[in-house]
Amino acid sequence: MNNRKFTGKRVFLFTVMAMGALISGVASAQSGQVVSGTATSGSSGAAAAASSSASIVGLNATKGCVRFYVNGQQDLTAGKAKNLGPVVLNRSYTASVFSGACGGAATKTVHFTPTNTRTSSNLMWIVKP
Repeated sequence: MNNRKFTGKRVFLFTVMAMGALISGVASAQSGQVVSGTATSGSSGAAAAASSSASIVGLNATKGCVRFYVNGQQDLTAGKAKNLGPVVLNRSYTASVFSGACGGAATKTVHFTPTNTRTSSNLMWIVKP
């Protein structure tokens, strides 16, 4: 029975990840590297190029808790996704990874810098173990 629940959660997680990749493109952050988000959408290139902000969805692909420092502190438990709200492009954002519940000493810190190299208004930030 537990195996069934785990499989269902895994299928849901991969579905969310696939939808995010299709809709907004994927940018992942690992080991404290700064990575850029490149995404495509069906919007007009001129309208998106003039925009200096985008909406970002955070996805916790770790087994612990991730605290995103985007529009304040936002905590996500393992396997969860959340709309973190609007972000300013070309500005660095930080997330802390914790082995259990959020709080205390972080096991890792990662950085993300969303860019608008193509037509983009929605980005996904996946924090991996």
